[in-house]
Amino acid sequence: MIFEYLCEKCSLSKEVVKPADEHRSEERCTCCDGPMIRLFSPPQLMGIHFDAHFNYGLGEHVSTKREYKQKIKDKGFVEVGTEKPESMEKYFNQVKQERHKRSWESV
Repeated sequence: MIFEYLCEKCSLSKEVVKPADEHRSEERCTCCDGPMIRLFSPPQLMGIHFDAHFNYGLGEHVSTKREYKQKIKDKGFVEVGTEKPESMEKYFNQVKQERHKRSWESV
């Protein structure tokens, strides 16, 4: 399963792949070696395949990923939350560095 963690010291976030029975094991930050807390997020499984289901956002049943994408396009919707973790980590690290720089400039 994929679990999301956030460092209490430096606010670094990362996703960790590990078995479900190890969800309580402690994670340490790769930057500052501080303790990380597990964020609440729906469980994600590795290798998820698309099952037919009722999509509440669309208000109808979808049976394939292709059909889902087509219905989103037809209705003019934009899918969010599909960013890759690497790009999000890069963005948040950049924001953190900018905040750090601004805090030193005000001193």
